Amino acid sequence: MDIKIIDTDNSHPDFMALTKRLDDEFIQIYGEDVMQNYNPHNVLDGIFHAVVVYCDGIPAACGGIKRFDDVSVEIKRIFVLPSSRKLGLGERVIQRLEELAVSTGYKRAVLETAIDMTAALALYHKWGFQCMKNYGPYAEDELCVCMEKTL
Repeated sequence: MDIKIIDTDNSHPDFMALTKRLDDEFIQIYGEDVMQNYNPHNVLDGIFHAVVVYCDGIPAACGGIKRFDDVSVEIKRIFVLPSSRKLGLGERVIQRLEELAVSTGYKRAVLETAIDMTAALALYHKWGFQCMKNYGPYAEDELCVCMEKTL
């Protein structure tokens, strides 16, 4: 299997297509009514670094970072195609996003995921993320888990 990771931005067509697949998956899991509440937080605006992982030439995984505060980035839009899961692609995305954050001077990363996304939670814990108090739009949302990590 040939794996290639590219650094890009929020306008890359493969990044945009993968994030659309992520949205479609969330709609299937949670329903369109629930996802309407999260749509404003899932826009690609503000993502200044993105990565796309290709598996044998096919876009298979993605993620991005956006500024959270002066010292922190927020990791956004992590997704791995169902057919490419359990290949370590999510780890590659996280690792590269952390490298990009550090190279641009950030010292901390935060993220939000759903409380029932057990695979995602396990991945983030494995990479050293710790639960924190829910922030911003997720502050009072019991379906969300917010996490942080010093880079």
